[in-house]
Amino acid sequence: MDVLCILATSLLLLAQEVTSERRDFTGHRLVSVSARSRAQVELLQSLESETGYDELDFWSDPSLFRPTDILVSPSDFGKLRTFLNEHNMVYQIKNENIQAAIDAEYVEVSKQSKLSSCPFTSTYCTYDQIQSFLLALQSAYPTKVKVTNIGTTYEGRNIYAVKVSENLSQPKAKSVWVEAGTHAREWIAIASALNLIDKLLTASRTESSTMLRAYDWNIVPVHNPDGYAYSHSNSRLHRKNRQVESRPCYFSNYGIDLNRNWDADFGKAGTTTQCQGDTYPGMSAFAARETTALRNAVLGDMPNVEAFFSVHCYSELMLLPHGFNNTKPADYAHLFSVAEHMMRWLETVRGTYYLSGTPPEILYSASGGAYDYFKLQGVKYAYTYELSPSSSTGNGFVLSATHIPAVSEELFMSLWAFVDIVTK
Repeated sequence: MDVLCILATSLLLLAQEVTSERRDFTGHRLVSVSARSRAQVELLQSLESETGYDELDFWSDPSLFRPTDILVSPSDFGKLRTFLNEHNMVYQIKNENIQAAIDAEYVEVSKQSKLSSCPFTSTYCTYDQIQSFLLALQSAYPTKVKVTNIGTTYEGRNIYAVKVSENLSQPKAKSVWVEAGTHAREWIAIASALNLIDKLLTASRTESSTMLRAYDWNIVPVHNPDGYAYSHSNSRLHRKNRQVESRPCYFSNYGIDLNRNWDADFGKAGTTTQCQGDTYPGMSAFAARETTALRNAVLGDMPNVEAFFSVHCYSELMLLPHGFNNTKPADYAHLFSVAEHMMRWLETVRGTYYLSGTPPEILYSASGGAYDYFKLQGVKYAYTYELSPSSSTGNGFVLSATHIPAVSEELFMSLWAFVDIVTK
């Protein structure tokens, strides 16, 4: 096939994608597998990269400490069940039809999407609504908030960083960066980041005052605007961005996994070479516009940056560097003690227990992560949250908006606890 033919085919696929209806996940089951040995974890890892299935979507990483949730299509369910039985793996079907949960969520989001402003404390907002909210913040809090467009996505959307300060005219010596929404389908992470901004600006909370006295806070609530918009319009469970590389990819699930695109042992553990795969890292580190924009923004704030937090969901974990191999930073013991202090305060909100550790310890190695990159660049504190729910729930990413207040408060209280322990 010549170059012109490839280009024409790619453009046709893109046109079809734009005009296509919302993807239907009717009959897709959420299967929860409990690995009982490291060998079984490795079998699940191999299954994750298996090409003999139409679609297996790993919603949580293989682990000895938590069940592994896998969304499986109707055509693949029999084959997966045979595989699990042959290897004596314990599993449960947590949801017989994930589309039912998506439908219920869509009804509620559709009602709110017609509003010019979105009640983000109680519902999931669209990208356009979030953009309007962020741009209005600067006018509402001219001495405390600065909203910056740090980059533009492949499809032309803005990537915003919100600086919240006690007083912009008197910048702090140290700053904290919080990034959310790298993975499009992780709506609770984006909602929690928006609520973090709101809580920092709530003058009546002593925690907010403490946090702002110590640091300037830079929050990127939607790191992946294209993917997030696509998860609202076309496919609720989309993970990657929507960037088309020069190498053609004849699949609707094109794009780069931003959480594998950082220069931290790039392209190795936890990635796939298949461009349609959810963990496809791109052709090179920082090939994605989103990772380049965030890298430049954070490094541009160095050496002031004290901490970087990447907010994801789900599984109720606090991940520490390094994620790409079994080595640990020299100050790992201190990082772990800080993480445990944060998680103890998180638990006070509603009793949620988060497990702390490195991915190789509690999950498995994964290269190209943001927190690893910034730790290697000299940021003292670098962590990744995997917010609620736990792997034992039946809906995973499709978490009811009724959980937004509690999950947001858990993130906020744990970040207050971070300030509490490192400034003493």
